[in-house]
Amino acid sequence: MQEKIKDDTISRQAAIEAALSFIVEYCGAAFDENMQIGLKQCLDGLPSAEVEIVRCQDCEHADYSGLPKGRIYCMKNGSYMYEDDFCSKAERYVNGS
Repeated sequence: MQEKIKDDTISRQAAIEAALSFIVEYCGAAFDENMQIGLKQCLDGLPSAEVEIVRCQDCEHADYSGLPKGRIYCMKNGSYMYEDDFCSKAERYVNGS
């Protein structure tokens, strides 16, 4: 099952509105309607971020050997982790790989 980050992401529209609000507040009349349209077009063109989360319990770098339930040793970064932790170096374990 792929888990997606949802709680820490914002919608593109919310980002555009926040940016426009900030700039209009601090630049005032100098930031005219054409500039607002241009900024919106620039932000609309940015790619969206969709990130897959691989929990330590599903990672190929996890080693359970001799550890208490719920704990994992990460062979990639050399530290002890909890099963539901995750990191940027995670690689999903695929049976037989």
